[in-house]
Amino acid sequence: MSRASDYRALLRFEVEQRGHRCEGCGMPAEHIHHVNPISETGIMSDLAFEPANMLLLCDDCHCLMHPGTRNRNMYLRFRSAAAARGIALGRV
Repeated sequence: MSRASDYRALLRFEVEQRGHRCEGCGMPAEHIHHVNPISETGIMSDLAFEPANMLLLCDDCHCLMHPGTRNRNMYLRFRSAAAARGIALGRV
């Protein structure tokens, strides 16, 4: 197996182990966020493979972890999801 294959297998394993739920809010999750960014450590560094350096997050929480990202689609998804949660909680 190549290191890239090992990395993808680890990500799948971590998603399964963490129950497909966001570690920030409990919603369904699909993003692995690295606490120590891959952009700094490199995708092939040992830290990229360290489960303690990973958080399983939903779109909204992952967006919050990257405040410098100015993506209108992400903003619109976040706004609509936040409104839906507010309605469900009786806050809107």
